[in-house]
Amino acid sequence: MRPEPKVSPRPGSIYKVCGRFYVDSQAVQNLTARHEVVPTAGGWRVLDAQSSLEFVRVDRAPLPGQHGALYQLRAEGQAPKQAQSWFDDRLVVPRADLETWPGEPASSCACDHACACAPCRQKHEGKP
Repeated sequence: MRPEPKVSPRPGSIYKVCGRFYVDSQAVQNLTARHEVVPTAGGWRVLDAQSSLEFVRVDRAPLPGQHGALYQLRAEGQAPKQAQSWFDDRLVVPRADLETWPGEPASSCACDHACACAPCRQKHEGKP
């Protein structure tokens, strides 16, 4: 029988960069104590009846207060309600709301070639 995971006394971090949300490894670790989390090809998925939350690992410069790896949060369904419970339970704390990645020009893309958002697909596929 697997031991019950425990929430760390240190909350994880959530960031908003260029309009997208990201969490660090500490946040993912804390979420495993409250939700079933399964590995995916690029990160982790939180299994919840009201929402679909996927954390896709990204390789970017570290953000302020980041612990471990960084994951882009992709959400569907009742994700705002779910996220509010994370704040209320101190599983995550907001760390930064940034217009661009630290040390990069304002015109820099907030993701990599694997991003599925329309502006990034156009940029990475060379479409105007």
